[in-house]
Amino acid sequence: MLLIPAGQTDISRLKLLRDVTLNQLKSAVRGTTTTQPLIYRDLIQQDLLPNAAGGDLNTRFSNPNALVANVSGQLYSQTLQNFQSIGIYGYASLAASPLISLLQFNLGSAVTIAQFFLDTIYADQSEVVGYFDTPVIYTPQQTVNINAVASAAVGVGAESFVLLGMVYEPAGRTIQPQNVQ
Repeated sequence: MLLIPAGQTDISRLKLLRDVTLNQLKSAVRGTTTTQPLIYRDLIQQDLLPNAAGGDLNTRFSNPNALVANVSGQLYSQTLQNFQSIGIYGYASLAASPLISLLQFNLGSAVTIAQFFLDTIYADQSEVVGYFDTPVIYTPQQTVNINAVASAAVGVGAESFVLLGMVYEPAGRTIQPQNVQ
């Protein structure tokens, strides 16, 4: 999987990436079987926003634990609810001198489904945003586990960044109805 600097991505490619992500999220949720009734018109999609997906999966991240140089450390872990899917298609650094050099997306604690070396965007001093060539998709009831590797030690909360993505789920589940447009 590739991380493509924003300056090398045109708007049509970005729109296509968002469309592909949304279609995969819809398929994942609609394929869920349960005894609870599901009305598809009640399902909504929205960009990842603070307090939107998984309770505390916010768009603005900072490392919750200290990161040891060149050792994988956990940034986030949450099991998705039934009828909830998340797609992540990009990364933006908010740090003046970013130290996280790799993001690793795992299914549970053992299966790595994607990893992206962030030096691709750091190499160009004017870039802070990168898009994945393929979105990272988590489907209902899967455990989202995001890890990072830093090139040097990072203190708790010292590295801030944004994950670009969207959530697809029933309205009012974790996206409050007043936030739905």
